[in-house]
Amino acid sequence: MVLLSASICGLRRLVSICEEYATSHGLVYNVDKSQVMVFGAGSKRYENIPPIKINNNTLQRVLKFKYLGHMLTPDLKDDEDIERERRALSYNNAFRVLLRLPRFCSASGMFAEADVDCFYASMRKRCASLVRRVRESGNSILNMIAGRLDCIYVRRSCAMSGGVVQNWPL
Repeated sequence: MVLLSASICGLRRLVSICEEYATSHGLVYNVDKSQVMVFGAGSKRYENIPPIKINNNTLQRVLKFKYLGHMLTPDLKDDEDIERERRALSYNNAFRVLLRLPRFCSASGMFAEADVDCFYASMRKRCASLVRRVRESGNSILNMIAGRLDCIYVRRSCAMSGGVVQNWPL
């Protein structure tokens, strides 16, 4: 569900209506999966906004959100979404050529039938493999890097692989 409002006050009212409905129907919103994004108006950006709460829990403010397959950002630009699609299309089209399939065949069906991972699954597996190899390495420098929770390379690889950095499982 997406709620859109021109003001924080209006958004709070919409959230209140949703909370009332959920309560009357025995439902509970998952606060961990609920987020807030504030769109800018032209070049104007809003940094300090009052908290939006569901069930007395403050919602996390995000700078990007995937909705119906499209990446939304506060500046309403498509740059990140276009780059994501470009990478996936390049991989998908190359795979179609290798399998000699028509250009417009279903990518998900193509990967499923060939029993091959899609671009994103391949990237997640490669990142998980990198983190695992760094952690298991006998090299003292790599062991130091793997032990650092603030290491940008390890954090990025864990995030891309779907792992949890704080507890280290993948």
